[in-house]
Amino acid sequence: MVEEENVNKIKRIQHELLMITLNKIKNKDILNVVTKQEIIEKLKRLDFLNVNVIAFAMKNPEMYCTNCGNCCKKSSPIALCETDITQLKKIFEDDIIQKFVRKSNKGLEFTKTTPCAFLHKNECSIYNHRPFVCRVYPFKEKSNIIMPVLYDDCDFAKNLISITLLIWIMHTAYERMYPIESAKADAELKAIAEKRYGDVNKISEDKLFSHLFERTPKI
Repeated sequence: MVEEENVNKIKRIQHELLMITLNKIKNKDILNVVTKQEIIEKLKRLDFLNVNVIAFAMKNPEMYCTNCGNCCKKSSPIALCETDITQLKKIFEDDIIQKFVRKSNKGLEFTKTTPCAFLHKNECSIYNHRPFVCRVYPFKEKSNIIMPVLYDDCDFAKNLISITLLIWIMHTAYERMYPIESAKADAELKAIAEKRYGDVNKISEDKLFSHLFERTPKI
């Protein structure tokens, strides 16, 4: 029953993301080049969210996060590891840590988690020492693959998916409509990257991905 509810929730959010993405396409002729069915299949697979996209998103969270604070207001429980305790000891005495940390059948976690006790005026008061699960939210690792989790109350993953999907649509349409110009743009992208960072073969791919925002064609 729970699994069925989760499947239905994902389908509902996927449909929401599809509508958001399609509404952002001002030139509807693009949908004759990249079909709606192609976009739906892409949204189901999420294969456009490769490791480079995820790395870029984690380094530039301000592009996707709306600072709603729901991750701190509603996430429960906030699990902790020994490294998290080490970080907390840098700013708190042991008696304070004992007050805010407890043992559960799954391990260590914050005593009060909804909302988090360290949420003050919609900001994390221990941000530089926050737990690992908070640092990687809303991403989770499954089968050695890091992917965003679609939470109802978090716009980060939704924004990441819709923006990246839109970039894929625009570039796919651009490549199909203007193959010569597209190849030229790719060459220009490489030239810009080499000018900024040196040998393009030594550049981390998440930096290269960031240039997609600069060269997204207006069609």
